[in-house]
Amino acid sequence: NIDDDGEKYINFITTQRPLYIPQSEVLCLVTGRMEKYRDITEKWLAEHNVKYKNLFMCPAKTKEERLQMNPAKYKAEIYKYHNANIFFESSLYEAQIIKQETNKPVFCTEIMNFI
Repeated sequence: NIDDDGEKYINFITTQRPLYIPQSEVLCLVTGRMEKYRDITEKWLAEHNVKYKNLFMCPAKTKEERLQMNPAKYKAEIYKYHNANIFFESSLYEAQIIKQETNKPVFCTEIMNFI
């Protein structure tokens, strides 16, 4: 399992190639990755020239705690309270929840369409 919260996961998140690189600065990046991976994530973003104002990471302390959270609702809360006009989400399931929770536009890259 790649999401083992150990060496396999660290290798996975440090070696992944980007699917999309925003052409302009992003107001907020929101991820389900735990805060303890902030340094690794920020380094990866810098290496791929992703410019952003804010990086919100999952506040859970352990993998078990993260799994008990609803990542889509966490993302929706961030989106709801920031002056963002659109949210990009890779998971169709999570995109649907984010749209339902915020009633704001969500573009899902899994289906390459708005929810």
